[in-house]
Amino acid sequence: MKPFQGYARGERNFSGINLIGAPMSGVSLPYIDFSQSILALIDLQGSNLQGTDFRYANLREANLQGANLSYADLREADLSDANLSHALLVGAKLYGAWITGANLSGANLKDTLLG
Repeated sequence: MKPFQGYARGERNFSGINLIGAPMSGVSLPYIDFSQSILALIDLQGSNLQGTDFRYANLREANLQGANLSYADLREADLSDANLSHALLVGAKLYGAWITGANLSGANLKDTLLG
């Protein structure tokens, strides 16, 4: 994936990136900064995004089914109509996030901060 070539060298700041509709299922990008990014319609099914910063990101209609989002920061993120079924959200921060229409069936929300 060309936009993430620097990840292997330790680069983690991808704030503000535009990846609308990108097919990225199964990627492993823990602790990456996707804050203020446009990730609408992205396919991140089964991906490892543990500890990822999604603050103020647009994840509208994203496919995050079965993704590891434990300890991710999703404050003020737009998750409207996103598929989060069976996602791991242990310890994630979801307060202020828009989740209208989001599919959270089977998601592990243990210690998730909602509000």
